[in-house]
Amino acid sequence: MSTQTEALRHFEELIGLPEVEREKALERICAQRPGLRDELLALLAADTEAESVHFLAYCAIDLDADRSGQQVGPWRLERLIGHGGMGSVYQACRADGQHRRPVALKMLRFDFPDLRRRLMQEQKIIAALNHPNIAGLLDAGRDENGAPYVAMDYIDGQSIRDYCLGRELDSRRIITLFLKVLDAVQYAHSHLVVHRDLKPGNILIDEHGHPRLLDFGIAKLLDESTDEQLTRTGQSPLTPDYASPEQLLGEAVSTASDIYALGVLLYELLAGQHPFPQNDHSHGAYQRASIDSLPPRPSRAARRTRRRLPRELDHVVFKAMAREPEQRYRTCAEFGDDLRRFIEGHPVLAVHAGWRYRTVKFVSRHRYFFAAGSLVAMALAGTTIWAVIQADKAGRQARAAQIAEAAAQRSAQELEQVVKFQERQLAELDPHSLGQQIRQQIVDRRRTVLEQSEPGPVETDAAMARLEEQLEGVNFSDLALQSLDETIFGRALGVIGQEFGDQPLVRARLLQAVADTLRELGRYDSADDPQARALAIRNELLGETHPDTLLSQSNHGLLLLRRGELEQARPSLEAAAERSLAVLGIQHEVTASTHNNLGLWQQAQGMLDEAAASYETALGSARLAWPEGHAEALTIANNKGLLLWEQGHYREARGRFEALLPELRKRMGERHPKTLLTQANLGLVLHDLGELEEAMSQTEAALDGRRDILGAEHPDTLVSMNNVALIFMRMGDLGAAEEWFRQAIERSSGAFGDQHSTSMTFLSNLTALLRTQGRLEEAGYYAKQLLEQSETVLGAEHPETLHHRQSLGMLHLQRGDLGLAEPMLNSVYEIRSQLFGEDHPDTHFAMFGLAVLATRRDDLDTAYGHYHTIVEASRQNRGSMHPETLVLKHNLGNVLMRLGRLEEAEAHLRTAADGLPEVLGSEHANARMARISLAALLNEQGQFEQALEKVGASLPHESDVPEQAEERILGWKLTVAGRALTGLGREPEQFREAERVLIRGCELLENHRVTAHWQLRACHKGLETLNETWGKSESGVDT
Repeated sequence: MSTQTEALRHFEELIGLPEVEREKALERICAQRPGLRDELLALLAADTEAESVHFLAYCAIDLDADRSGQQVGPWRLERLIGHGGMGSVYQACRADGQHRRPVALKMLRFDFPDLRRRLMQEQKIIAALNHPNIAGLLDAGRDENGAPYVAMDYIDGQSIRDYCLGRELDSRRIITLFLKVLDAVQYAHSHLVVHRDLKPGNILIDEHGHPRLLDFGIAKLLDESTDEQLTRTGQSPLTPDYASPEQLLGEAVSTASDIYALGVLLYELLAGQHPFPQNDHSHGAYQRASIDSLPPRPSRAARRTRRRLPRELDHVVFKAMAREPEQRYRTCAEFGDDLRRFIEGHPVLAVHAGWRYRTVKFVSRHRYFFAAGSLVAMALAGTTIWAVIQADKAGRQARAAQIAEAAAQRSAQELEQVVKFQERQLAELDPHSLGQQIRQQIVDRRRTVLEQSEPGPVETDAAMARLEEQLEGVNFSDLALQSLDETIFGRALGVIGQEFGDQPLVRARLLQAVADTLRELGRYDSADDPQARALAIRNELLGETHPDTLLSQSNHGLLLLRRGELEQARPSLEAAAERSLAVLGIQHEVTASTHNNLGLWQQAQGMLDEAAASYETALGSARLAWPEGHAEALTIANNKGLLLWEQGHYREARGRFEALLPELRKRMGERHPKTLLTQANLGLVLHDLGELEEAMSQTEAALDGRRDILGAEHPDTLVSMNNVALIFMRMGDLGAAEEWFRQAIERSSGAFGDQHSTSMTFLSNLTALLRTQGRLEEAGYYAKQLLEQSETVLGAEHPETLHHRQSLGMLHLQRGDLGLAEPMLNSVYEIRSQLFGEDHPDTHFAMFGLAVLATRRDDLDTAYGHYHTIVEASRQNRGSMHPETLVLKHNLGNVLMRLGRLEEAEAHLRTAADGLPEVLGSEHANARMARISLAALLNEQGQFEQALEKVGASLPHESDVPEQAEERILGWKLTVAGRALTGLGREPEQFREAERVLIRGCELLENHRVTAHWQLRACHKGLETLNETWGKSESGVDT
């Protein structure tokens, strides 16, 4: 008996034993035959990991050559296809020549009871199934050695994954194909068969494009209790990549297990990747992934392949892949019905549908209603939306007209319900969904035209691919917003006046709803007229202290604030907040809203203490007026978090945003504008805390969501673009930062106007970037323009104006105009000290300007005092490893080195030289400067070899021409290297190399004599020292 045959015989014995008894039996067997141990352990490991290919291939491999050419029953084996199911699989044909139809013949080479039982089980199952999408059974029997075989349909095709991805099928064609698979599996389930190993390799697409389901090798008959052992993980050779959580845990298996596998398969086909991509394909790895983690949404994962998926498909896939079986679709038929609803434009069951979702789906099915008049306009014109939804259910237009007519005659109570519905419809308008509908309509119509012209599948696919490429750069949310402006809001405002002319309070209510929606969509100019009309009506009919009037008054001020008209906004915001608290009390929801809006204005004006008080009032009111987790209460909490950030309480702000974000995702959805706002704010805080990778992750996610949901031109989207640029700038990628800044600036003119504070902030950030790049002429032009605009629009002592004044002062320093810089920097520090106090981050930033000024004047004691204060403050506020803290330590170390306090200097410079590469990367400009400065200190301490090692052995050639931004760094590096070479010099050649290096360093620093004045002096001093040392060497004096 061969070793392999004997191992398989013992394996059959071991696999049926419990774990403890198995160990004892293994020791007993191997005591007599030690050589079997490795074979048995390999078999047990393969079975434990549930890798059917490894296990069954081992069982199927004989030591002899394969049996191609031999006859088995009436079949001649033509070629070995592979190992699957229960053993070897061959392509075969009738030996008697009755027909040449190829078959797939599966057989065992070794006849063990368990494997024989499994093959008989597969034969029994396939014989009971007769479906066009299931490979059928043609014959069964035994060969001359008594080993069983089955002959099935031979399918010459690709796996469904290779077929769909190779042809780059769009989502609708994938779903159409997938529905046939669902029908086949539903048929099997109806015959009490669970496949249990559904995966791409077991679903082949034949030459006609039809799917065929294969390999029922580990299928289970639901009414067979004798098959229970196959439900256990360790004994079922399932494929873990597609196995359900209950299969991986060894729990009971049902039809829900197949539905889960089909959900994974649909995810992979739509997204182009597995939901749980793993390097480790073991049972344990997939168990951890599918049970302990959530995959990214298919629509998000699909972006890597530049494919766009409607978000409804996320819901469908995740329902099929639900962790608990009872949360999945109950049947494959229900799964398929939901996908058919999607294709036909009906609401899918997987989405918890509200009015907005059902209405959008209705409009997509009945487009002539949408073309004849806007959705909102119909809703406002006698509640036609309500009528149309009922008509859709009944299917008769005549009934719609009757309902609309009856609705107009209903009681005041019914009218109130209608108006609330209309307000909700307005508030829930979703440009992203509408944009995706526009896009899908373009694609569908193009495909229809192509199919009608019958160019052939290859030409059709090529034309559709070109269309997809052309549509890639189009932002359909922007198109939807433009369409909303032109076809919905304009008509809606006209209809409101016509239909509710004799009901002014209803008219005011709807006008306010339109104004609020336009404001949140960033259409500030369009919102102005309905907002003013709503306020005028309510003021006249209800009086200035009525809750509705106060809310309109506050929202009017909020609109002015968003437009950047801060002074004009103040009276409305202050009056509404004061009156609401006095008349309505702390417990009223209007009090919460008006004080939140007032806090926003105060924060924009830099009145941070006043804003804090307003937010506290708003939060107190919210707790009394609304249930926990109310959307408006969460919004106020977010605004309070942003105030904490602006006050410099970065860690507290981070904690607030991190607590808010999951609550917002739970209650409002991951891509709701309020959720994205909090995510964007968290990115801001992380940026200031120096956690740049995580900051970029959060900020890009917020930008991605805002661009999709709100459009590329929305003010919030532009703010996120600016924030991405800021992070790139901090990371040292100045080219990427400039590109993002300029995109935001270009689009902000249309969104805000050039005089808006946000537009000025974007331009200010670009100015700082230009200063960093040494492009001082261009930076100076913008800096002067910004200061003049800010003083005119915001006032001389506004925080933004102070920021622009300091920016211009620092620019004067870079140019060497100390006389112009000093009064500007002093005034900024004095005003900030008075407004914010000595401990505020803005005051410390003003002190930084004074520290740089003192350094340029060589007033090192004053510079030391300033740097010492702000280093300690930064350490407390941001942490000792924050990039700004480390840069300040570097500057302080340089001052101490110039003062001759070398031991103190070394502590700061070593911290900076070690820390900055860690947080910014070793090639970042600040990290390199810190390393060079530490080497300069080592020179001062006489440690020339360590200094040369620190700056690096490779030095540039004289012909190398660095970029302007690199000149100062390289010049300083050569200065320090030349000084070290001088200290190490003994021979003329060494001194000549030191001279070459120092001369080149001085040439480069000369181009930056203002900003690098003391480094340039150090370079000149290095040349003097070199000449002295060289002269002594030539005269024989010991150096």
